[in-house]
Amino acid sequence: MLFYVYNCLVFFEKNLYRTKKSYLRELLSIHTGLFVLHLCIVNSTQTTSTKFLIKKIIMANIQVPTRDQVDTKAQGIFENLKKQLGTVPNLYATIGYSSDALESFLGFSGSAGKGTFSNKEVEAIKLAVSQVNECQYCLAAHTALAKMNGFDEAQTLELRAATINDARLGAITQLAREVAGNQGKASTRAIDNFLAQGFDEKGLIDLIAVVIAVTFTNYVHGVTKVPVDFPKTESLAEVSA
Repeated sequence: MLFYVYNCLVFFEKNLYRTKKSYLRELLSIHTGLFVLHLCIVNSTQTTSTKFLIKKIIMANIQVPTRDQVDTKAQGIFENLKKQLGTVPNLYATIGYSSDALESFLGFSGSAGKGTFSNKEVEAIKLAVSQVNECQYCLAAHTALAKMNGFDEAQTLELRAATINDARLGAITQLAREVAGNQGKASTRAIDNFLAQGFDEKGLIDLIAVVIAVTFTNYVHGVTKVPVDFPKTESLAEVSA
């Protein structure tokens, strides 16, 4: 069964441009094979290792694109990123499959929160949201960036755990966590605590903008699972153990 389905998928990939009639016949065969495969997966008599192998065969494998695999506009953005950062992070490169999305994201993310929050506070928001969304890539990236902006390792963990001993940072990150975790909603208490720190309506909108910016990268990694190319960060469970 495994070899049958694997061969079907390989055939599908290599014969996209065959005649329409032949293509439809083979496509029907593939659908039949995948239906049988589904029955195998749900069958309780299958071993765990066999189920894992079956799922691995049919699981989408999203690769980080090379420069030659993206369009001209994305290539230009990659060059600018290399000049600014010294490299093109895997997640940015993956977003580059859509040069329009990458261009829009970088513009939006680069301006979100400006005029209201310091770079340090922006990183605090992004760490808090990435923890809510359990994005290992963004936790690693924003831990590194948070340290570059003045936080130490212990403080990055406190921001993620919502235990930071700082009234302003606490109000910012608590509101960000609620917005991220409650589908855009927040409690009156969290909003009042935020406003009590001297923020106004502009600040509230700017915070939501930062939440949205980092949520996009959280979701991209959640779907693609591209390799993390930043130093691995500890999970909160590992720290508390």
